[in-house]
This record gives sequence, C-alpha cells and structure tokens, in this order.
Amino acid sequence: MIAEKLDGLMLYLQEQAMFNGSILLRDKDTIYIRHNGVSEQSTGVKTNDLTTYDLCSVSKPFTALAILMLREQGRLSLEDGLDSFVPELSFYSGIRIMQLLNHTSGIPDYTQLFHEHWNPLEVACNTDFLDFLVQFRPKPLFEPGSRWEYSNTGYVLLSIIVERATGITFGEFLKNHVFEKVGLKHTRLPESVGDNQTLYDAVGYIRGEDGSFIRSDQLPETRYAFIWAVFVEMDPSALLLRICAGLT
Repeated sequence: MIAEKLDGLMLYLQEQAMFNGSILLRDKDTIYIRHNGVSEQSTGVKTNDLTTYDLCSVSKPFTALAILMLREQGRLSLEDGLDSFVPELSFYSGIRIMQLLNHTSGIPDYTQLFHEHWNPLEVACNTDFLDFLVQFRPKPLFEPGSRWEYSNTGYVLLSIIVERATGITFGEFLKNHVFEKVGLKHTRLPESVGDNQTLYDAVGYIRGEDGSFIRSDQLPETRYAFIWAVFVEMDPSALLLRICAGLT
C-alpha cells in the first residue's frame, strides 16, 4: 500500500514538474526508496541510488562526529580553546570547542560578513573564510557560554580544527574514518574550488520570475564556505542509511 501511494505521489510530482530528487521511507522492516526526475537538467542524467545530494547544514552532525572521534582518540578535548588549534583567532578569547559544537561561542555568523565584503563571482573555501575573520574581526555577539545562537561559523571552525588536529583535509578524514566505514562509496566532501560537481551530484534549482530554472549554486548567497558541506548518496544498501532507518 505504501509503495503504491509513493509511486502515485512521485508520478504526480513528475507530471507537474514539481520535484526532482529522491525519497527514502521506512515502514517497519522495509525501506522504500524512490527517485524522480533528473539530477542535472543540462545532462539529463536520471536520479538513482548513486545520486548525491548536498546536505548543506545537515552536514553538521558529520562535523560533530569527527570532533567526537578525535576526542576519543585523545587528539583534543572539548574543553580545549579555539586558539589552541587556530591561534590566528586568539582575539576570540575564552571560546572552547564545546561552545562551537553547541552554538554558544558568540562568534557571529559569517553570512553577513561575506554578503558585505565577498566577491559573489568567486567561490570561497575555508582558507578564505579564516582570512576574512582575521581581517575583519567581527565582534562577538555575547560572552562565550552565556547564551545560544545558531552559528554556521562555529562549524566551519570545527572543520578547520579537524584538519589541524589530524594533518589531513577534513574531506580525507570523513572519507577514511566515516564514509568508507559505513559503505557510502560516493559520498564525499568537496576538497577545493571546482571539486563541487561530479556525474553523481544533484543540482538544485529555483524558478526565475520568467519561469525558467536557475541553478541555486549560481546565486550570490551560496557561493562561499562550501568546503564543509557533505554530498551524500541515497544507496539503500549503505550501512549508514540502514542504521538511520533502524534496520541494523
């Protein structure tokens, strides 16, 4: 019954040109996965089990996992200061790794800073991000630990801490210690500018005022600090997806 309803829904969405993508559902001991449309309009490649989707901020649990793995390995403590790994930001005194994890560091979100100063025709990476913080030194919003405010900045800094604690890129760490361990063969994190498109990657679009489709990664507000965003596949045989569905 669920499979029939899901197939009907996907067919309707396809006919209405309302959805390109994948849906994964669990019903008791069964996983249903359906793919709809194409992953990229210019190539016409259809979505499938290997299509990878940019998780954007849903990548943050992977970042937190990496930090906790390094804590278990004794490479860092959640009580370590930010400046222990990123001395360039010593002017942000008193901020600890735990506060970056739980959004209580007080460091303002980078989005406004990049909106005001970054060239939207260029794509930024972690190095650009760190250079901007050093150059502009945005003032803390509050004392570390005194309140909560969602912060993308904290999680970019956590990815930098992973790199400095391990001596390898954040993407390499996730690939070697997370993705390959749970059977995600095509899931990855872009390592550099220009490494954000493969045959498997789905591309997001928005409708323009004239009804045409515009790639979302060409919008000025999306062209920075992408190095920590994971592209995850939808292969139902992957151990990670089975764990998330409660089947393992």
